[in-house]
Amino acid sequence: MKRIYALTVLLVFFALFSLGEAQESLIPFYHSQVDFLLTAPGVEGSAIAGFVNPAALGMLPGSELQFFWSDEKAQLKSLKRWGLFAGIPHLGLGVIHHKLPSSRSVTDYRLALATGNKAMSFGLGYGWSSEDMAKSNRDDLFLVGLISRPCQFASLGIA
Repeated sequence: MKRIYALTVLLVFFALFSLGEAQESLIPFYHSQVDFLLTAPGVEGSAIAGFVNPAALGMLPGSELQFFWSDEKAQLKSLKRWGLFAGIPHLGLGVIHHKLPSSRSVTDYRLALATGNKAMSFGLGYGWSSEDMAKSNRDDLFLVGLISRPCQFASLGIA
């Protein structure tokens, strides 16, 4: 078990450092993807946490469907930003829709798979956007995540 854990941690760090500076602007900013989260992604297994860290889906206790929206500068008939997240244990799909000031919109999608239990979970995901990459400065992305709970009061998550 310790060998698998060490190999997984090395794989995650390799994936993080292999992204490089040139691709950083093509990946959505972290804060724009987590504003609907009520807790840190490593705290609990939920469909929305699986959008940020796919390993959270390995800790999901059952099926769930979540819908969130932001009412910041929104009018009654239009939502400028919303998210829909669905998950069953070890599998999840998430969608975040952004209406941009230029009357365009971008929708980010994520599909993720996870393995593990409440003590340790590992997940892989794939994300893409609905807009043309040149217009929205977005690219497809692969997600790697790991959550470890060495004791009842500690949780470590890497995405």
